[in-house]
Amino acid sequence: MLLARAILWQGQRYTMAGVLPFEVEVCTSPQGHGYTELSVDTPNPFFAPGLVLRGHEFHYSRILPEADLPPTACAVRRGTGCYQGRDGVVRGNLWASYTHLHALATPEWAQGLLNAARNSRSAREQREHLDVRL
Repeated sequence: MLLARAILWQGQRYTMAGVLPFEVEVCTSPQGHGYTELSVDTPNPFFAPGLVLRGHEFHYSRILPEADLPPTACAVRRGTGCYQGRDGVVRGNLWASYTHLHALATPEWAQGLLNAARNSRSAREQREHLDVRL
């Protein structure tokens, strides 16, 4: 939520970081509550397509329907997710999700995070090396 353009709460709009191109509304009742199961169906820096992610969600907020949602990595098989049956917003090396992954039910999370960090570091080092050569 902090990375969204803004949060709407109790009739007020609060500007946030603006990293993600949507606004989030805080509602008076839960918008997602319970166990989740996501099917990774889009390439991303964290998890291979075909992987099933399990966790839970409990949130009173929702992404506003008129959102310009960036690509998502997962179809929601169980739960609500972040937007229209999708979850796992991916923007560059950012993963934003309403699902809180269960570490034991999704042991791949640790390796996925390490791989993404290594790839990000490698890409940064390659850019720095190119800058030095130029």
